[in-house]
Amino acid sequence: MLNGRRMRLWIVLVLTACGTSSYGTDDNCPAGLARGDACSFSGQCWRDDTFSSCMSGWCRCRAGHVTCDALSPRNGDACGDEPIEQCTYEGNPSCTTLPTSESCGCDETGTWSCSCFCYGGQTTCEVDPCTLYPQKLQNAFCADHGRVCTYPGNTTCTCEEVTPNAEWQFVCR
Repeated sequence: MLNGRRMRLWIVLVLTACGTSSYGTDDNCPAGLARGDACSFSGQCWRDDTFSSCMSGWCRCRAGHVTCDALSPRNGDACGDEPIEQCTYEGNPSCTTLPTSESCGCDETGTWSCSCFCYGGQTTCEVDPCTLYPQKLQNAFCADHGRVCTYPGNTTCTCEEVTPNAEWQFVCR
């Protein structure tokens, strides 16, 4: 029979062993794992974004909370160490309202090739968000993290993370 001190130590060891898991670089994260969740795993796991698959990425446990880095590929970015070879950015059907849809694929040279598109077959690759009025940008989703658009009257719109689930939007002040 274990005495009180040994019993407490044994319980702590069992609970620690049960609460810790390890993910390899090829493992998928548990369903429902979100940025900011409490965690105790080591290694990393792949989190699929079912809405905008280009926002999928590697998650790690840092300081007891889940952090995830979105893939967010752009033309010419290196690829190959992620478990997907193609992805899409969900977007608006309008070719003048950002963000617009985009599709990316890892090509034979080991780089991402992306094509912008919107419904109706019109290209949107040349749309610069700073050419739009601030009222059109306010709360528009964006992928150019940190992009700042400056307007007369000291108004600026910045592409910022507004929710802990990798949602980036223009915030105008």
